[in-house]
This record gives sequence, structure tokens and C-alpha cells, in this order.
Amino acid sequence: MYEDIKHVAERILNTSKEAEKYDSEKKELISKHANKEDIEEYNEKIKNLLKQIKNDLPIIYNEVKKTPVLDSKNNISQQESTGSSFGTKLSFSEKRKLLSELNISEDDLKKFAKIHKSPKKEVENKDFTVYKSTKYAKLSNTMVERFSFSLMKKKPDLFKPLFGAMNSANLKVFSRSYVDIILFSAILALPITMLVLFLITSNPIISILSGIVAMPVVAILIYMYPFSIVNTRRREIKRELVFAIIHMAAISGSGVKPSKIFKLLIESKEYPELETEFKRILNYTNLFGYSLSTSLRAVAETTPSPEFKELLHGMTSTIETGGSLNDYLSNKADETMGRFNLDQKKYLETIATYSDVYTGLLIAGPLLFIVTLAILESISPDLGGIAISTLASLGVFVMMPLLNIIFMLFLEMGKSEI
Repeated sequence: MYEDIKHVAERILNTSKEAEKYDSEKKELISKHANKEDIEEYNEKIKNLLKQIKNDLPIIYNEVKKTPVLDSKNNISQQESTGSSFGTKLSFSEKRKLLSELNISEDDLKKFAKIHKSPKKEVENKDFTVYKSTKYAKLSNTMVERFSFSLMKKKPDLFKPLFGAMNSANLKVFSRSYVDIILFSAILALPITMLVLFLITSNPIISILSGIVAMPVVAILIYMYPFSIVNTRRREIKRELVFAIIHMAAISGSGVKPSKIFKLLIESKEYPELETEFKRILNYTNLFGYSLSTSLRAVAETTPSPEFKELLHGMTSTIETGGSLNDYLSNKADETMGRFNLDQKKYLETIATYSDVYTGLLIAGPLLFIVTLAILESISPDLGGIAISTLASLGVFVMMPLLNIIFMLFLEMGKSEI
């Protein structure tokens, strides 16, 4: 049975090679402007060979259909359920004979079966993302929705900056829901703070006053949260944008569509903060059906980074005027890298100045302080009614760590945005 399949397969292969040979000879005749009769003769030969192959293919199919196969229990049960008679289970000796004829070891067969039995993970490839509400937001909507709606209607100027900051911060919550969360959290702060303070102090007056103070404090903190996110995102986007533009220029140089650039940058997972902006562009194009230039313009209006906004407007102008996007991104990459190097030099100079200040105030200053106290102690054991040893201990264990913490916070607040 296997010999018959092998014989027919070899015949088909030889026939195919012969047909390919005739086809090459026909092309040579055509290039030499041969007679039409000679070319037709080769066409007939090729047609006859293709007919032979067509007649041999059903023979291969019928032989394979009758061939015993190495089958698993799952496939046998499946065949029984479907009524299929394709293949029969081999005995141990027949299996060994078949493996030797095919020149396959039993270990290789097991490895092959293991690979094909393992479930393949499907890669989820979305062209857009959709926001989902949280349980706390739904609870807040249920409790204070009417009150928040009337408040937003009466005081629109109070919430207008908040809504702008939320768009720039890319918070995954609706504007009205966030106002509901502010109000509901402020209301919850009253009983929770009263309960905690009463358990600690056992004083009802202090508990009530603390609860009343906690309500506006919680509301202000939640209100200001999007603004802090905007500042953080502005700094992170500026840091990532330097290398993202270079990446965009390289992708654009390969000739891909402009919209594909953002998808490839998202898949790279190298720009976590810019990724949210790129996803918004894909949302506008793939989910809402906007053109790419309209999507770029819409994202530019809400992004917290002025540098990224400038880039998007430049890409929009280049696309709409029919300019070369690759040239624009390449020039922008060179410009951004030059600015990045300049900012780094300025930051290093600033750090050098801070190091001089630190050396003078927090290294030389404490040494002078200790020496002065030692001299004063030899003259008088106390200063202003306080023992010199106590002042030294306060300076070393309280003032020194406090000044170092203040200096570190100062460096963190004034550090470079890149």
C-alpha cells in the first residue's frame, strides 16, 4: 500500500519536472520569436502532462484514505461518533513497521503529538479600547446623581477646569460620575472620620469637628487629583517623546501607513505614558470613524504635553498638505534630540550648583555648629536655660535629618522634566 503511494507520488513529481522543462523551452522559443506552430506543440505537450497529473491525484487520495493511521483514543471516539471510517488503529507491530518505513523515531512522534495537543493562546489584537464603569462609580451615581446634576447646572464654572484636567489626565471615568464620586466620598468622610476619632479620643466634640473638617478636605483632594495626574503625565510624555519621535521616523521611513505608526508603537510597549495618547488616536479612527487628521487634531486639544501637541499639529499639516511625513518626523527627531541634549546640560549645571549649596549648608554648616557648641560648653554648660548637650543632640538627630529631607524634596520638585 505504501509502495503504491510512493510510486504514484514519484510519477507525479517526474511529470511535474517534465512539464516545467517544456515550459522553460517554450519561453526560450518565445524570446527567439519562433514559429507559432512550434509554440503550440509545446503547449499541447504541457497540457497532456497536466492531464496525467490530474488523473494521478485521485489515486493518491484513494490510497491515503485506505491507509491505517496512528490514531489516539480521542480521534477513535470522534470517528465512532461521526461514523467516519477514515483510518484504522494499528497494532503494535504494524506501528513499528510503519515508523521504520517512514524513518521516524517513536520519541519524535510523541513530541509532535504533544506540540499539537497543547492549546494555542489566541493573541488579542484590538484596534480600539472601551472604558468600563466601576462599582464605586455606579454606587456614587445611585446615591448623589440628582444633587450633583443640579450643582453642575448651577456652578458650571466650578467644574469646567476639572473636566478639562480629566480629559488631559485620561481618567477612565465619566465627568458626571467623577463629580458624583467627589460628593459621595465627602459625605462618607463625615461618619468614618467621626467613628475613627471617637474610638481614639472618646471625645464626641472632637470627633464631630474632625468629621466636619474632613468633608471639604476629602472633596478638595479628590478634586485636585486629576490636576496632579496632568502634571505627572506632562513630565513623563516629554521624557518619552524624545525617543518616540525617533522610533516614529524609523517606522515612517519603511513606507507604512501613518495610522499604522501608532499601532506599532503601542505594540512595542516602550512608551507607557504615550501609549494612552496613541490609543485615543486609534479610538477616534477605528471606533468613531474619524479621519486620521481629525483624530490627531482632537487628541492634540486634550493632551497635557505642549511638545506632543506641537508634534500632532505638525503631522496633521503635513498629511493634509500632501507633504512627506518621513521628512517631517526625521527633522523633528533631530530637533528634539538637540533640545534633549541641551536640557541635560542645563540640568547637570543646576545639579552642580545644588551640590555646592549642599556642601556648604549640610556638611560644613553642621561641623561649624558642633564646633561652636563645643566651645560654648567649655564656657557655660547651658545656653538660654537649655543644656549644650541637648542642643547638640537636637541638631544631630532632628535638625540634620529634617534638613536633608527638605533638600531631597526640593531636588525632586525642581528636577528636569526629561
